[in-house]
Amino acid sequence: MNIQRFIVIEDDLQQAETISRALRRRYPEAQTELIETENDFYHRFDRLTPEERKLTLIISDVMLPWAYPAQDTAHALGRGASVTFRVAGVRCWQRSRSQGNMVPWVYFTVLDEASVDFDSHRDAATRYVQKSSSIKPLFDAIAELTAANRPEEPVAAVPNRPKRRRSCHWRPPQQQPDAVVLNSPATRASSRSPAGHAQLERGRDGQSSLPSCRRRRLLLELLLAWKTKTPSGPPPRQLRH
Repeated sequence: MNIQRFIVIEDDLQQAETISRALRRRYPEAQTELIETENDFYHRFDRLTPEERKLTLIISDVMLPWAYPAQDTAHALGRGASVTFRVAGVRCWQRSRSQGNMVPWVYFTVLDEASVDFDSHRDAATRYVQKSSSIKPLFDAIAELTAANRPEEPVAAVPNRPKRRRSCHWRPPQQQPDAVVLNSPATRASSRSPAGHAQLERGRDGQSSLPSCRRRRLLLELLLAWKTKTPSGPPPRQLRH
């Protein structure tokens, strides 16, 4: 769920500013609105469109005045003396649910759960957080609500690839051709004749036992050694007596 608007219902201006500042730092792309009284919330919530309510999260205190300047809540609502400002936040929650809306709601109050019957005034989209010196529990509750209302992303289908089967048949190890020892007597003897190149380069099975670059270098060395030992030029003239 991508929250675009936070509505903070708090009559303590210092606490309201602290909450709003923390929300702006954590969610800079969302708007933050401050409402101080129960009556102001009713007017503001009724002006929200159904599309706006889907993208709104409400953080509400429980003890709220009806209006400013101070006015008796029971007289303003036309009810008996049992109606008090101590549960004004719960009445705001009831007003939001009476219209069939499931707006994410967080009770953020100093009251503990035993002092107010929160169990009968909450649902899957409601969380209770008691005020403390840390703002982290409030952010944790917001994260839970936004994750619970986020639609599941479709998982990309993974193509079925055939698995490679390993062969279980035993194969005998290949015999390596005999290596050529360059300093052996046979090598030194064969270096005197170019006809011995093939014997030095190949093993007994007819396959070369040296890399191609090393083979070429050996051929050049043997050819150079053969030329240096073979006399060049015309044969010497014989003197006639």
